Amino acid sequence: QLGRWIALFCFVTGLSLAVERSAVREGDPYLRNQVKNTILKRAHELQSCYLKLLEHKPSKTDGRVKLDWQISTRGKVIDPAVVTSDFQNPAFEACLLQKLKAWTFPPPEEKTKYVAHLFHFRDDAVKP
Repeated sequence: QLGRWIALFCFVTGLSLAVERSAVREGDPYLRNQVKNTILKRAHELQSCYLKLLEHKPSKTDGRVKLDWQISTRGKVIDPAVVTSDFQNPAFEACLLQKLKAWTFPPPEEKTKYVAHLFHFRDDAVKP
């Protein structure tokens, strides 16, 4: 696994995870700031799921996964789900959901919040 690591917003040599965008309402500062920052800080935790996927030498090593979930008034993740996935790999997707379920976000002030986020995975060690 040497030479593989995670990068946010850019692709570098090794394992890349681009946190591309969050499908959140522009006008909601909670989603735009606290949620986005938490995703950026914790996205590297998804690396172990991707490395497990690569161990099985899948035909597809580059792709996107869109996850959605709710954030409770206590900051806990509720009902995480895969919306779309280029990988179509149930074990990989279950691992991502398990990691996401363990995340804690700053609690929203008023009510449960809905979040959808697109993650891009790429193994830069694979040459075209």
